Amino acid sequence: MILLVVSIPVEGLPGFHYPVAYYGALLWLSRVSAVGFSIWFSLLKRPGVKVSTLNLWKFIIPVFGAVIARIILPDEKPEMAAIIGMVFAALSILIFNLCNMVGKSCD
Repeated sequence: MILLVVSIPVEGLPGFHYPVAYYGALLWLSRVSAVGFSIWFSLLKRPGVKVSTLNLWKFIIPVFGAVIARIILPDEKPEMAAIIGMVFAALSILIFNLCNMVGKSCD
């Protein structure tokens, strides 16, 4: 808030000249982010949940992003290196969780 007050004499008042779709997308993305953080912190509160195990799931986010982009955007064509990287990320998470379910160390 302080930066806004200090910047007004230099930059002027901010303009709201973007289309309505911009503000709708901004609101949607803000809500999705807030829900994601809420889920994250509620999972951290559970007994027995390790931060290291929960952090591992962050590596699947780019995989889902690429898959959703491929579905939504018609011209999105991932390169072979990206596909191989996504497969390795998904397989490593799967192997890690299978090892934890069995009770063996995955080192």
